[in-house]
Amino acid sequence: AETQDLPHFKYLGKKKVEEVNALLEHAHLFVNTSQRGGEGFPNTFIQAWLRCVPVASLEVNPDGLLDGELTGVCSGHFDQLVEDVKALLQAPDRLRD
Repeated sequence: AETQDLPHFKYLGKKKVEEVNALLEHAHLFVNTSQRGGEGFPNTFIQAWLRCVPVASLEVNPDGLLDGELTGVCSGHFDQLVEDVKALLQAPDRLRD
């Protein structure tokens, strides 16, 4: 209910793996807002990377894989995540076509 009034956000609810894969086929960027310790290695990261979609993550950075420019970025805190997403969206060479 809290997300209804957000103009650029649509909550999709739970999705099956196949549905997530289909959504990622059309994505330019995957944003993960999970906090550290909340999950291990997110399957959604693998699903995104298999489709050449970079990941912008709030805190989760499994094995430091987001430290390289090709796979995405781990921001560390929300304000930085916002800035990182803006920067990625302005760098088409880092996004999936």
